[in-house]
Amino acid sequence: MADRRRVNAPAGGTAPPIFASTLPGAQTREQLQSHKPRRTRGVDEPRKIFLQTGLTPSASGSAYLELQQPPAAAPSDAPPSLIPAPSTLKLSCTVHGPRPLPRSAPFSPALVLAAHVSFAPFAQRNARAYGPGASAAAAPGAAAGGPAPAPLRRGLDARERDLGAHLEAALRGAVLGARWPKSGCDVAVEVLEAEEGGWWADAALPPPPGASSAAAAAGSAGLAAAWGSLSVLAGCITVASAALADAGIDCLGLVAGGVAALVPPEPPSTSSSSSAATATTTPATAAAPRGAKGGVAATRLGGRPAAPVAILDPCPAEHAAVLAAAVVGYIPERDELTALWFRGSTEGAEGGEEEVELVERAALAATAVHGVLVEAVREGAEAKFGVMRGGE
Repeated sequence: MADRRRVNAPAGGTAPPIFASTLPGAQTREQLQSHKPRRTRGVDEPRKIFLQTGLTPSASGSAYLELQQPPAAAPSDAPPSLIPAPSTLKLSCTVHGPRPLPRSAPFSPALVLAAHVSFAPFAQRNARAYGPGASAAAAPGAAAGGPAPAPLRRGLDARERDLGAHLEAALRGAVLGARWPKSGCDVAVEVLEAEEGGWWADAALPPPPGASSAAAAAGSAGLAAAWGSLSVLAGCITVASAALADAGIDCLGLVAGGVAALVPPEPPSTSSSSSAATATTTPATAAAPRGAKGGVAATRLGGRPAAPVAILDPCPAEHAAVLAAAVVGYIPERDELTALWFRGSTEGAEGGEEEVELVERAALAATAVHGVLVEAVREGAEAKFGVMRGGE
């Protein structure tokens, strides 16, 4: 008797469809490069942010953050293509606590804060498979010599542990832990979609005929450079700060994450790139003095010709290369940095002047994000406690 509760597969088997546009050699380098996203924003214009709190009722506090999708640069007369759109950033954060520590834990006069960052299997172009990880090795059955139970999920890799350590350091500088003795708090950030370290076609396509081996290696290492990790960390700091505020945990202020990068100037070959080059010569903040936070007068650092361009909120897929980048956790009300991560190098820098200016640019990006953060926390408090604006 056939099993009526199960949908059986076809007897002859099935095969996934193969589209002609996805076959190797079906599209030339020029056709793929026409779909590469281009930065249409100004050097001081960050992407739009969607931030909302209170989305997980079972948690003490929660928040969701999503960045604006970068537009693709496909021409209007281009044929339909199955090339995936460039990735963006989608984060979900939950806060559990403060709650009492177990009796076996040592006494702690301040709040024990633990931050964790994990990537979903579908967060990146290369799927992250579930399998035996660090959690299986630390299982009680494995320590006793017996069979280790199957883990519910994979263990954290080095990148996730590194991002979690940076996030914990950024939040620890803002949380007033002395008000919660003998208590613990867990901050968990799930990366639903993460930015990549470059345009995927640069690593998928073979190098141009006249390219050297060094250039080919640099192009294939675009995604391996993981420049997108800096944008992920900045988003984690922002969404975790919103979730902590939603949980009612006392902090010195709302910590906003900001990132800035040095990229080579775009060649003025097309009209769009020429307009972008004109935008890069515009002062970053005309009304702000040079000594103010983020008030760097020139986007071309040092005023030298053909120098790298400092941009706010970079998307690695929109640029041919990223020379250096800095991400900060910044509290504008107190003018304090709670976290700083600098990656890359600025060749020819004297006395670290370019590095300092890049950090100031990252603080300027965090200041822009802070306005969205404050508004999202205010809207979440009004929805939770029924407080009307203007004291009504």
